[in-house]
Amino acid sequence: MSQPGWYPDPAGQPGQFRHWDGTRWSQTTQSTPTGPPPGAGAPPGDGGGRRGGRGLVLVVAALLVALVVGLVVRNLGGDDAAGGGVDTSTPTVSAWDETSTPSATPSSPSPSGVTTVACPPGVDPGEPGDVVNGQIRASGLQAPVPDGFDSTYRMVPWLTGTAQVWKRIGDTTWVHTVTLGRLPAGTKLGDVQQSAKALMDCWTSSDRYPGRQSRTDLEAQAVTVDGRPGYWMRADVTVKDSDNPTIRGGRVDVIVIDTGNAAGYSVWHSAVHLGDEQVQKLVDESRAALKVTG
Repeated sequence: MSQPGWYPDPAGQPGQFRHWDGTRWSQTTQSTPTGPPPGAGAPPGDGGGRRGGRGLVLVVAALLVALVVGLVVRNLGGDDAAGGGVDTSTPTVSAWDETSTPSATPSSPSPSGVTTVACPPGVDPGEPGDVVNGQIRASGLQAPVPDGFDSTYRMVPWLTGTAQVWKRIGDTTWVHTVTLGRLPAGTKLGDVQQSAKALMDCWTSSDRYPGRQSRTDLEAQAVTVDGRPGYWMRADVTVKDSDNPTIRGGRVDVIVIDTGNAAGYSVWHSAVHLGDEQVQKLVDESRAALKVTG
């Protein structure tokens, strides 16, 4: 994940922006990505982030909006599609890219361009999972916490009942993450394979990877977890972050599992900095020990 700031609404509301504070999303949105984060100077839930006044304030706001728009246009560049909001920052808007169906057993990595697509609609975050006795537990799944990872609760806009552990990448503003959650049945992204593809497209094309350059698909295959059917996808995303030049990108894993729970599919998601083999090994060991609890 990248630095705190305003990003296109991950719930997909056109023309709306939501604030990321480095841990979670703001509960409210606004039409311009400027001003203090919601709640600044006001109690939680008070609709912070609203702006008032005229004259000089309006002039300054207009200049800031123009500057932000210019930076966004410059950073998108290349073949990126217009649109808003991995896991290494924030989400977007547009239409799902269902034009390419991954092979169930790809014989080799296949490079592909990165096009911004919409993430699933936002959902009620629900009750978060937890970390107990070195295990991360959420939404019918359980896995060991990789060594060196800290626990936190983070709202992923399109998942409910999430729990997450993370580890900072050096002295940068990016982190490695492991997240468990549930994709609600009402989201209707299709079967486990279609849902895994949709979530991977969202995570790897969104503004969670600012300065993204490319995506390479590494895995796309049916799996079983404790006898329950699922689908696993893995992809590498490369980035160019001028603020964090040592960051190369992330290796993203998504597993969608049908645990038999009518509430929806359970989801594993992880993101590890490209080239960090030690951390990747720890995360892979945690994923291999993934269990279905309900």
